[in-house]
Amino acid sequence: MDPYGLRLARRPYFLRAAARLLRPGRTLGRLPRLRRAGAAQAADAREGEPQARGGRRARIVKLWLAAIGKTKTPFVADGLAHYEKRLVRYLPYERLELPDVKGPLPEAEQKRREAERLLAALPHGATLVALDGKGKSLATEAFAAWLQGRMNAGTAHIVFAVGGAYGHGEDVLRRAELALSLSPLTFPHDLVRLIFAEQLYRILTILKGEPYHHG
Repeated sequence: MDPYGLRLARRPYFLRAAARLLRPGRTLGRLPRLRRAGAAQAADAREGEPQARGGRRARIVKLWLAAIGKTKTPFVADGLAHYEKRLVRYLPYERLELPDVKGPLPEAEQKRREAERLLAALPHGATLVALDGKGKSLATEAFAAWLQGRMNAGTAHIVFAVGGAYGHGEDVLRRAELALSLSPLTFPHDLVRLIFAEQLYRILTILKGEPYHHG
């Protein structure tokens, strides 16, 4: 098991949760403005940060939920806060809400601009998963196995991305390692965030061997 109690096949090498990212050719400036999952998130992550051998801090994967536009539906915002408070007990987690593209614009152009905005905000070298209705369907256990594999491989950042009103642009789908469908049904994009947050929490309880999945 890793220091957070998740089951890993071998000890991965992860970036520290609080590490700041540098991109080639760019000077230090203001980082993208992030919508925090909860006020106590950073403190929780630091408090639970594990120790590696020799007293050095172990480095762990960070999970992100990236979306175009703010969460507007009150019950969705409340539900996200509920699950995100739980998520940070397992791994560092952050929700990134990017500004809407101003319109009206033709569908193709709106998707292109949203894709450009999303890709520009990704942490360097991040594994990208596009949540897309036309993507691959995975059972919860299979998705848990996929996530564990990426953690074992030493991935520093895994970003799960929700598109705008028309879905993801082609550039996002090409960049993504996995296009994942949560259901053949169509959901409001606000609601997709909540459904996925619950699934992500469920997966982490599976990896830790906790009974939530069968509760």
